Amino acid sequence: MKALPKAILSFLGTEWNSLPVARKLELAPLFLPVVSREEVDEAMYRITRGNELEAIIKNTSRYWQDAKLLTLSDDRLDCPEGEIFFEPFDGYRLTQIGDATPV
Repeated sequence: MKALPKAILSFLGTEWNSLPVARKLELAPLFLPVVSREEVDEAMYRITRGNELEAIIKNTSRYWQDAKLLTLSDDRLDCPEGEIFFEPFDGYRLTQIGDATPV
């Protein structure tokens, strides 16, 4: 997953280092997790060649291509290359545990 930030920094060039903090903050959504599409779009809009960077990001991002499906028959969940996400077969639901009496 480090390829994506490296590609963005390479695109921004060495002048990125000398930008004022206020300008870097405008582009921060490109590097932050859990940002909305609108926040990323706004950051891309602030870049002169934003469409070119968007194409680079799409070509560099390999998140789903690198994802591997593990099944219950797999004898180990060894994943040194990244993260493991769990998704229940029947979906997520809230379940009350213990006494629900407010304190």
